[in-house]
Amino acid sequence: MQAHKGQNAAPLVTIAIPCHNEVDLLANVLAGIAVQRGGTRDLEIVLVDNNSDDPRLDALVARYSETLDLRFVRQPPLDHPMSLCRARNRALGLARGTWFWTLDADCIPNPGYMAVLRRALNKRREPRLMLTGERIFIDGAALTEEEILGGNGSLASMPRVRSAANYGILRDRRFPSLRYLPEVEHPWDHMHGGNSCFRTAVAREVGGYDEGFDGNWGYEDDEFAYRMISCGGAVPGFEPGLTVYHQEPTGPPSYDRLEKKGNPNWHRVCSAIPGYREYKIAVYARRGVGIRVGV
Repeated sequence: MQAHKGQNAAPLVTIAIPCHNEVDLLANVLAGIAVQRGGTRDLEIVLVDNNSDDPRLDALVARYSETLDLRFVRQPPLDHPMSLCRARNRALGLARGTWFWTLDADCIPNPGYMAVLRRALNKRREPRLMLTGERIFIDGAALTEEEILGGNGSLASMPRVRSAANYGILRDRRFPSLRYLPEVEHPWDHMHGGNSCFRTAVAREVGGYDEGFDGNWGYEDDEFAYRMISCGGAVPGFEPGLTVYHQEPTGPPSYDRLEKKGNPNWHRVCSAIPGYREYKIAVYARRGVGIRVGV
C-alpha cells in the first residue's frame, strides 16, 4: 500500500475508487479530483485495485500520490475482478474521513463538486445524511487528462451519449424523481454507488457492502442503500452540482443489462428488499426498457 506523505490528520472525506484496468479513464477521474475548485486539502483517496494487469497503473498512482492524499491497495487474487463490494469494504475499513464518497473509476467529478459538497454538509443538518447527484453520460474518446488538469471547461462540452449504463436514456434515468428524495418510492434505487456520499460511521454500523453480490453485475448499491436507510437511519438527498461525468466505456460490456433472469444479483436484491421486484419491473415498463425477467 502506498500513501501520500502529507496525509491529513483528519480528512473530511474519503473517496473510495475500485478499479480494474481502464487506466486512461481512471487518469481522467484522478485529474478531475486534483483540480477541484473546493480544494483537496481535506480529502483522502483510497484506490482499490481488483487485480489489474495494465502496467501503466503503478506510474499513474505514483504521479498522483505527489499531489493527492492517495492510498493504493491491491486486492489479493480474486475469483472475479468485478468485486466492487469487497473493494469498497476494504476502503471503508481504511477510511479516516468523516464522510465516505463512493466514486466509480470511470466517473469524473465536475470541477465544483467539492465546493458544492462542503456547502451541502454545512447547510443540511441531518446527522445521517446520504447524498447523491446527477450522472452525465459522455463520449470521452477525445478527452485527455491534460485537458481536465488545464481546467478549460472541456468536460461540459463533451458530447452526451445514450449510454447502455443508463439503458439508452439520454438523461440520468433517476430523473425527475431524484429531485424529490427522500419522499419517493424505494429511495435506495436512487443512491448509485458510482456517486454517493454518506457518513463513514453509519456505513460501518450497517456492516458495509454485501460481498455476496461480487462476481456478477449490479444491485449491490441498491441493497447497501436499503440497509443504510432502513436500518441505519440514513436520510437520502439529491444535491444539484454533485455531478459526475460518466465516460462511455472503450469496449463492449461483458454483461447484458437487460438479462435479469440469469443474473444472480437481480434475484439477490429482490429477495433482500420487500416489493423491489414489482417496483423495478414497473419502472422498466414505464421507461420502455425491455428487460428479461422470466416468469
